[in-house]
Amino acid sequence: LRLDLYRRMADTHTGAELDAIVEELVDRFGQMPEPALNLIAVARIRAFAKSLGLTEVVLQGKYLKLTPIELPESAQVRTLRVFPGTLIKPSIKTVMVAKGTQLNLRPDSQADVNVGDTSTLSWALDVLKTLFNK
Repeated sequence: LRLDLYRRMADTHTGAELDAIVEELVDRFGQMPEPALNLIAVARIRAFAKSLGLTEVVLQGKYLKLTPIELPESAQVRTLRVFPGTLIKPSIKTVMVAKGTQLNLRPDSQADVNVGDTSTLSWALDVLKTLFNK
């Protein structure tokens, strides 16, 4: 049963298909634990990436590698503004989005704090939505 559910999640192409699977899981097993929610988040990113025509969404060090992607110049400027440190490689149709860094809010402070939600799964989905205006 579990393998069948994994296969069905991997085969989804839309958020609506994934939502139906999640509804079935909750109906069948009740509230899902965090690892199951993370698996759903990965499936949601995978389905969204497929719908955008992306074949590669990979975390490499501090970058999220997206391939193939061609951004118009206006989108490149916006991407560099929203995600400082991003590398855009038009010759290989790749964008390496820099993951958010820590910000020292007060120069006299020793503690750095994270800006916004920096969990990898939600951040990756936010990147895709931002780059593709979805």
